[in-house]
Amino acid sequence: MRKDVTAGFPAWKRGLLVGVIGLAAVGAAAGIRDRQIEGGREMVMGDASGEEEGAESRSGVEPGAETKKIALTFDDGPSDANTNRILDILKEKNVKATFFVIGQEDGESKELYQRIVAEGHTLGMHSFSHKYNVIYESLEAFSEDMAHLQSYLAEVTGVTPEILRFPGGSSNQVSNTDMKEFIRFLKEKGITYYDWNVASGDATSHAYTPEELVQNVMNDVGRYETSIVLMHDSSAKSGTVEALAPMIDQLKEMGAELLPIDENTTPIQQIPADSVD
Repeated sequence: MRKDVTAGFPAWKRGLLVGVIGLAAVGAAAGIRDRQIEGGREMVMGDASGEEEGAESRSGVEPGAETKKIALTFDDGPSDANTNRILDILKEKNVKATFFVIGQEDGESKELYQRIVAEGHTLGMHSFSHKYNVIYESLEAFSEDMAHLQSYLAEVTGVTPEILRFPGGSSNQVSNTDMKEFIRFLKEKGITYYDWNVASGDATSHAYTPEELVQNVMNDVGRYETSIVLMHDSSAKSGTVEALAPMIDQLKEMGAELLPIDENTTPIQQIPADSVD
């Protein structure tokens, strides 16, 4: 039982003390905000009107949330029609990307390979011929095609690519040879292959609008800590060019970090390399 601190006081004094104590209690209940210094950091006590609960940073990321890492990748280029436009957008948005290129020996394509490297993007191999029935006919055919592309790009750009994307992906159903043979070969050569876990849809038979391409990507990137996004910069992919700027804007708004593929990128592989002896 609580002790009556007014016991023994005359009745008029007891009434006065009870009134003072009551006023103090009302003031505390009103949420008077005190400040106190704790560990060198100013803490606000009392009602904060829910400012911390559900608060978000300016980037739209909840405090403490894991930053999403996203690699934008482009296959089948370079093309006169679209690769320069894509590079222009990437430069304007200050974003680095990855280009898995095919072999083209005209002067403009050489300039595009060089521009990709000069502007800090990652240059990767796709295949020289991009003819599935040729490169997947045998391990010998695949190795010759890759060696041709690798040496050609090194000659043109001064950079020897050490990453590759299989045409159709590592689990494609069109190869005449078991894909594990090609994977073993790449492991022996120290070449890392990258598939994708997010697709824009620009290579499907469905003709997506630029807005739909953006939405296809945004629907999936939130599911992964690291996303590798599949797109194309061949001459027929003007929709991809139109989708790129708004896609980058939306990815930045969600707080994602847009990075080129490099040695720190977690490989996304439909057939994991470490599953192949």
